This record gives sequence, C-alpha cells and structure tokens, in this order.
Amino acid sequence: MSPTLQQILLLAGRLDDSPGFDTPRERFRRFLTEHVTDLGPARALVDECQQGIGEQQHRARQDLIVLLGRFLGFETAFGPYTGSAGIPKHDGHWRSRRRLYLTLVLRADRAFSHDFDDLARTVGEPAAVASASDPEARRLGLCVIASRHTAGRPPLPPDEEWTRHVRLVSVRSLLLLAEWVSAGRLEHEEVVQLIASGFDIDLVTDLVDRCSSDGNSMSSP
Repeated sequence: MSPTLQQILLLAGRLDDSPGFDTPRERFRRFLTEHVTDLGPARALVDECQQGIGEQQHRARQDLIVLLGRFLGFETAFGPYTGSAGIPKHDGHWRSRRRLYLTLVLRADRAFSHDFDDLARTVGEPAAVASASDPEARRLGLCVIASRHTAGRPPLPPDEEWTRHVRLVSVRSLLLLAEWVSAGRLEHEEVVQLIASGFDIDLVTDLVDRCSSDGNSMSSP
C-alpha cells in the first residue's frame, strides 16, 4: 500500500527553502522522483493535496504538479517555495529538448486577480535565463490553476500579447493528459503540440474526455 501524503511529510519534515542535500525539501523531492514512478500513486497524492489546506499541503502540491511533467514525457526541475527580492517567483520547469521550455506558475482561482503583465514577467524571466543551454526550444509559461474545484476556471485575459507567451491549464486536465500518455493513447510530441498551439487546453481535454465517455457508453451492451 502506498504511503499517504501526511505520512511522507511526517518522515521528510517541514518543507521550506533551506539549502542542503538532506533538508526536508530535498528528502521529499527525492522520495517523489525515486518512488512515485506510476501515475496512480501520483494522482492519489495530488488529490490528497487538493483536499488539504495549509502551507505544507500547498508546497507539496507545487512539487507534485511539477512531477506530473514526467508522466507527460518532460524533463522536470523543481522551483523554490518562496520568492526572492527582485526575482520573479516560479514553481518549476518542464523541458522537451529542442522543442519547448515551460516555466510553471501555480495559481488558485481566488488569486487570479493578479496583474497579467506581472504574471507574464514571472514566467518569462526565469525561462530566458534557465533555457540558455537549449536555445532552440520555444519558451512559454504554463499557469496551472490549482483549485480544489474543477469548475469556474477563470477566462483567458483579453490581452493577446499575454496569450502568446502564457498558457492556462487546470490540474484536472494535466491528470487527464498524463493518463492518456500512460495508456499509450497520446504521445509526448502531441502534448508539446497542444501546449504550443495556443488552444484552450481545458476545452480540448474536456471534449476528448466527453467523446471517449460517450463512445464507451454506446459500445456497452
């Protein structure tokens, strides 16, 4: 039986940005990368985070959402839990070599009154610095709406300049994409194309999921 998030956090310790190889943050992240290698346990931990409240739950959720990139075929890198003076806060990176470099930023629905220009700067500056070693990759921001509710996702901002550089997606859609990749129904390259295309990712996943569900119902005896 897989351990719960609370059990993992109890063993790892209190998550913060303290440096060092054996800090609680590094122990927690090593556990995720070394032991959460199947989507089922990863989904269970994400669901547990979505139902929880408090700083530790939010920090664990940040790392788990970054980890989901592995199930989509990306190379992943964790980000800091708190921002530094003069440096925009980001939550992690996903990279597909020579194709796409994504800077992840998590937002809750209630926090989406943030200035969109500031958000674009947040996702742009770390990517520009960190992706210097892969200049061929397109750089985009991926804003993950980490709400406990699947409905009520905020609309895209009207600023077309902003939408050229940032994509929005819900946790539910990321889990659906990861499920399809794990089942062999979707390729990593197709995930890259979907994110890069600028289409509404939630709309696409909702339509595909609905069609798949309707098809299964129609084929049932």
